[in-house]
Amino acid sequence: MRIAQTMIGGILTLAVAPAADCSAEDVAIFKIEEDWEMVLNEPDPINHSPQVTFFTTPTDDPSRYFQLQLNHAVDAQFSGGGFHVAAVENDHILDEARSETRAALSSDGDHVRWTSILATVEDQTLFAIKNGHASQWGDFGGPDFLVRMNSDASLGLSQYHPQKSLDAVDIGFGANRVASITLLEVRVFYVDGTVIPVPVNRQP
Repeated sequence: MRIAQTMIGGILTLAVAPAADCSAEDVAIFKIEEDWEMVLNEPDPINHSPQVTFFTTPTDDPSRYFQLQLNHAVDAQFSGGGFHVAAVENDHILDEARSETRAALSSDGDHVRWTSILATVEDQTLFAIKNGHASQWGDFGGPDFLVRMNSDASLGLSQYHPQKSLDAVDIGFGANRVASITLLEVRVFYVDGTVIPVPVNRQP
């Protein structure tokens, strides 16, 4: 297992690191996509359980991150069901979007899938989810759930690493109701049009 994890880590590092014989501009990353799957055991819709939060950090600064909250939302107050995306700096929400549905996850054995997107546009970093699907919610995500924060254009996404996303998954309530959470694949998009898909298939 340790050898496999080391090999995966090496592949991911190669995918997101600039090549030594290329300029930073030639190999700059402008977008990263993460494919996720969460498999439920027996969710408890009355108590909005489980409640899971995913964090994505575009740089090495832990005070600046994006978050996706599934089956709940915590901003000024708590609300159950649906999902919530936010851009956060120093525990202050800079930008956020809340799903219209407040339905709680309720299907035994449900496979909840979605893609998280991280992208840079000039001096901003953007985060969104797309291609989401859950039995209770149907299809979810899209441009209405895009949030953003100002960023250092010189850094771009060069400090991103998927291991940080895996390490930061937080099941705040109802861990026994989650069978598995898996980061299935990461795709790295470069400004020269190159796209590198990296199968991951790892759990936090």
